[in-house]
Amino acid sequence: MKHYLVCFLLICIPIYKAQSQTDFGIKGGLNLTFFKVIDAGFGDDPEVEVGYYAGVFADIQVNSDLSIQPEVLYIGLNDFKFI
Repeated sequence: MKHYLVCFLLICIPIYKAQSQTDFGIKGGLNLTFFKVIDAGFGDDPEVEVGYYAGVFADIQVNSDLSIQPEVLYIGLNDFKFI
C-alpha cells in the first residue's frame, strides 16, 4: 500500500506545481455487495457482503472544460482486500 501511495504522490506533486488549479482530497465509505457468486445474478435472497473503501485523489483542471481525477482506492471486503 505504501508503494502505491508514494507513486501516486510522485506523479501528482509535479503536476500540482505545474498547475495552479489542482485540489487533493480523501474519500471513503461503505461497500455493499448484493449478489450470489454461484448464480451470478440477483435473487430473492441475495448474499450481502459488507466492506469498506478509503483512498486519496487529485483533481487536476486542464482547462475550463476538462478536469482529470486520478485516484487510489483501498477496498476491504471480508478477507478480500485490494487496491
